[in-house]
Amino acid sequence: MEKSRPKRPVLAFIIMIALALAIYACSYIQFPNLGILPDYTTWLEQAKDGNILARIMYVLSDWGDPTYQKTALGGLMMIVGCIIALYTGKKSKCTFGVCYGTGLFYRILVAQLATSAISVYLYQGIWDTQEIAFVPTFIAIASFVPAMILKYGGEWKKLLTVIVLGVFLGCPFAYFIYMHFVGPWGLPGAVAWTTPMIVSGFISLELCRWLPWMNKQPSDPEVPAPEKKAVVALGAGNAPVMNGEWFVKRVFADFTEPVFYGNELAGLLFVLGGIISIFLNPSNPGYGNGNVYLVILASQILAAAIGIFLYWHRWFELGWYNTFVPVASLTPAFVLFYGTDLYVVITGAIVGAVFMPPVAEWLGRTICKEHHGYIGSVISMWICCLMFIAIFNFVPGFGC
Repeated sequence: MEKSRPKRPVLAFIIMIALALAIYACSYIQFPNLGILPDYTTWLEQAKDGNILARIMYVLSDWGDPTYQKTALGGLMMIVGCIIALYTGKKSKCTFGVCYGTGLFYRILVAQLATSAISVYLYQGIWDTQEIAFVPTFIAIASFVPAMILKYGGEWKKLLTVIVLGVFLGCPFAYFIYMHFVGPWGLPGAVAWTTPMIVSGFISLELCRWLPWMNKQPSDPEVPAPEKKAVVALGAGNAPVMNGEWFVKRVFADFTEPVFYGNELAGLLFVLGGIISIFLNPSNPGYGNGNVYLVILASQILAAAIGIFLYWHRWFELGWYNTFVPVASLTPAFVLFYGTDLYVVITGAIVGAVFMPPVAEWLGRTICKEHHGYIGSVISMWICCLMFIAIFNFVPGFGC
């Protein structure tokens, strides 16, 4: 028996808007520097010099890069949130299963950690480049590495293959695009990060079709089927109830979608980890500017809330929708391109939330259906960042 579509949770929507505005207001506070964490410049120099702790922190901070929030504490707390959600099971009261209820979280995490760590230590030459403020070692862990494991499974041969492809098709490709196109042409940084996610995603997923050990073998263990609640349309009889609580949880879950976790506890702890980092040293998270970090965070909460509220019916019909896409691309890009004024934050959130999810969903359903739907989401990021940044460059108060 199918459920009737519930009303949009107006009160929960207002609460999340109020939270976003409160976080934005906090961006005007001059937080004291307790010096418990190093400032970003010092951290980067330590990592360049081979400091083990600094590089471990850099690896963990890769979990924040896809949402423009480089924070080691936030990345660590996101991973811990997933582990807690899995360990406590139903007692955690999480609505959204980790990695969509596939049971592949730990294998995905191993591949992500290995890919990031090897890239951090392998590409020493990039650390010495002055033109780039960080090393894009996060590319593969937020795209084709988890996608391949979700598609092909996580047996050791497949895991090693995924890690090798992630190391060689992620960071160096992104660095090349940035140095030769994005930087010289003044393009949004998202172009440098999404281009290898798209191209390397197609290459790696297509290559895996021809590798015999990546295809299903009779001796392979069965890949666990996703939990029903993670894949059924929310209008089905066995689906979770869509209400205000569901809405708030979904906003936080969207923060972990870029790394394929999709869990609200992990998203909440990730956000809290970044905020705590600001109290420990405001020059540590967000590439060295904690106040801008708060503005970006406010814009992302606003974009996620608007998108989920607007496309409530699509969540109900499909069970999942691409409302995270602006959170990881256009909305923070607006802040970095046009400044931290409130009208910039609101405009970037609205434009991203309105236009990007349906584009991503259509691309994933049509052009990318033979590979993995994430490619549709990333293509949407690539197109919309280029298009809307170009348009708003001619709008008074933005580019003019």
